[in-house]
Amino acid sequence: MAAFTLAIGVVFLVSSACMVSFDAPEDVFEEPRQGPSTAQPQVIPATQSAIPTLTLPAPGEEPAPTLAAPEQPIPGTGQSSLVDIYNQYNPGVVNITVYLTQSGLAGAGAGSGFILSEDGYIVTNDHVVSGADSVTIIFYDGHEAEAQIVGTDEDSDLAVLKVDALPEGTHPLTLGDSDQVQVGEWVVAIGNPFGRLGNSMSVGIVSAIGRDIPAGATNYRIPQAIQTDAAINPGNSGGPLLNMRGEVIGVNAQIVTGGAEVNSGVGFAIPSN
Repeated sequence: MAAFTLAIGVVFLVSSACMVSFDAPEDVFEEPRQGPSTAQPQVIPATQSAIPTLTLPAPGEEPAPTLAAPEQPIPGTGQSSLVDIYNQYNPGVVNITVYLTQSGLAGAGAGSGFILSEDGYIVTNDHVVSGADSVTIIFYDGHEAEAQIVGTDEDSDLAVLKVDALPEGTHPLTLGDSDQVQVGEWVVAIGNPFGRLGNSMSVGIVSAIGRDIPAGATNYRIPQAIQTDAAINPGNSGGPLLNMRGEVIGVNAQIVTGGAEVNSGVGFAIPSN
């Protein structure tokens, strides 16, 4: 499996929708606007399932047995349930708050990240922390720690952060092999949408592979991006895209929004390979 190298020897190519309070990000795929759209958004469930019905017994009859709520395993897998995945891997995901000065104005930004190693290295997006005066890591249990920026790569929009120590109960996430990703497989995104809903999980499928997306502020383009319909919103920058084994197969990155800074069901993650 190929490995990127930057600062600590592992590099993810990342390009992301971070959330900054005084400068909302533009949609990287935004088309010219031609007036308000009359189309109504549609909400389509990722899976379809029959809804159990309840039949009342006739007077004098024994009540029908009730249906117990079934455990919800991942469709098509014999691996972990969604609850298991969240409980096991959420401790490896962090929320990030940055304080920065831009054009003489003070502001705050927010993003996501994940723990890369036991000695406190954390991966996130470069433009989550670019220009930051300070960076605060908020762990899953609410513990906060100041972080140092130890490496950045503007072309790949990657930053590596370092905290002095990890809180008890947290742990690094394992890198997966994105070359093995297939269209249709189930994936999980965990992050900090809108900068105030930390450690939120969303579930979707791999919609396509091999997408080519721009790398933020530079002319570099990132190949082989993973397209997913798992909900990714501003603030999810730098958070992990996990397979059903809990391995990081990509870093949640850009979204196509049609001009509105919310999830449209078309998001992209940078592959781990």
